Amino acid sequence: MTQTIGSSYSSHRLFYKSPKTKRIRSMMEVKEQLVDILEGVGEWDFDTLAISDHAQNPCFEVGFYVFILLGLSELFDILNQKLRNFLTAVEAGYHNNHYHNSFHAADVTSSTVFLIINGLGFCGKVSNIDIFGLVVAALCHDIGHPGLNNSFLISRQDALAMIYNDKSVLENMHAFRTFQILRTKSCNIHSKLSQTDVKVFKKIVIDSIIATDLSLHFGRIKQLREGLYDDKTLEDEAFKQLALQITLKCADLGHGAKSVEIHKKWTELITQEFFKQGDTERELGMEVNPLFDRGKVSISESQIGFINILVKPLFDVYEEFVRHFTDEEDIDLKIAVCSRNIQDNLDYWEHL
Repeated sequence: MTQTIGSSYSSHRLFYKSPKTKRIRSMMEVKEQLVDILEGVGEWDFDTLAISDHAQNPCFEVGFYVFILLGLSELFDILNQKLRNFLTAVEAGYHNNHYHNSFHAADVTSSTVFLIINGLGFCGKVSNIDIFGLVVAALCHDIGHPGLNNSFLISRQDALAMIYNDKSVLENMHAFRTFQILRTKSCNIHSKLSQTDVKVFKKIVIDSIIATDLSLHFGRIKQLREGLYDDKTLEDEAFKQLALQITLKCADLGHGAKSVEIHKKWTELITQEFFKQGDTERELGMEVNPLFDRGKVSISESQIGFINILVKPLFDVYEEFVRHFTDEEDIDLKIAVCSRNIQDNLDYWEHL
């Protein structure tokens, strides 16, 4: 029977300040300066890019830290070497893109932890398997990303687009790569799960990764809001799966809701990746995506659009979701930092 997480993963418990810290430090085989940085994992404005001063394997380091922090290795009887093998393979699976790389994966994983504790944790019991699946999905959600988007691959009739029939091309590939690693005996960190729980785990990982496809973005937001209107709870399996997916989506688009300084760093990286695709489109004689044309795009206008159209509606519905399950309407939720940051970022770009 699948175990459930109750108060131990409630937002009332500030896990990153818990007595576990000393034990975590004793288990980390890295430099003290890096451990100091990693202790910020799970805080919303954690600066993942700061890891680059001390290590070039952020997905591995953050992933290992999170598995210890959340007790996943103990819960699922994962051998230390097997976890290391898995995280090493995941790290190696990311390409050296400007944005869609292992730093982004590490950042999304840290943000997912924050949202589990301070968002999902308010909304009812979630199972250990839910948390396990969501963390793995966060770590692997962009694995193998080529630095080119779905529209480019579909327009070029790329082999990946043909394999996945032009539907959530990259996201399907990321999910496939994830289980390609997990089916390797030395990396199968889910090997102690029952057959029933393997199915649950697999569904969480695949569906959460697929939901990061921006073509599905507004549909998922609408579904969550409709579920709230219908007073659905996490006891409803479909609604819970949707909540897990939205949690990962918030983490994936999270840089728009981070502090201005952190948001600016990620904006520079995604802009460089977009420009590189635009250059490639031009070289191939393709129509250049206006947002990717380095000679025409206004970064400030682009970011205002990104935040207003994609980020703000997503975080608005997520905060609405969390507040729906709180006892007091005026409770000072930690996730409220996201909406404050979003407004700060809009103010920054509008007055630039």
